[in-house]
Amino acid sequence: MFDTLKGFFTGGGGGKKEMELPPETFTLKELVEMFAKAEEEGTDAGVVNSGFGKIGLDAKQLKKICSFMTEEELIDPTSVGKRTTRLNEVAKLCEDDEITSDKVKRVILAHATTKLMFGKIRKAVLNGASLPKSVADFENIVRDLQKSGDMKQEARNLKGAYSNNSPCPCNSGKRFKRCCGS
Repeated sequence: MFDTLKGFFTGGGGGKKEMELPPETFTLKELVEMFAKAEEEGTDAGVVNSGFGKIGLDAKQLKKICSFMTEEELIDPTSVGKRTTRLNEVAKLCEDDEITSDKVKRVILAHATTKLMFGKIRKAVLNGASLPKSVADFENIVRDLQKSGDMKQEARNLKGAYSNNSPCPCNSGKRFKRCCGS
């Protein structure tokens, strides 16, 4: 499963290993485990792009963030991203100057985006599409999903977790407030 994430966020893949069907559920803890595995394999998790800027934290710092979140928040971290006071609280509890509320939000956005894409790929594969073998295949699945309108509905459900001026997670190329956030 790590090869899936690594391939889509960095444009590479973990060698020739074939991609697995994305999981039905995907928690923040699982994302952090993927980042930790990336570091073990020599990839700096801090340079993985969430689509909203570099996260800028290592796996140890990501684990620290998770340790101050409830089980409910780990399952649906967008609930934290919607509340500025909770973002600030989690960042402060970490007692690390590098962990800011902005970086906590970036981690949450990376999770939300990954979960959204994994869900869409899973749905497409279960409806007969083949697993993507390249980023181009992945982009074709996403494009088909955009045309169906499914991604727009999913992205609307994330309203509040995304900044209005951020790129829309439906990959339309528009700002969130001008697309699914409206």
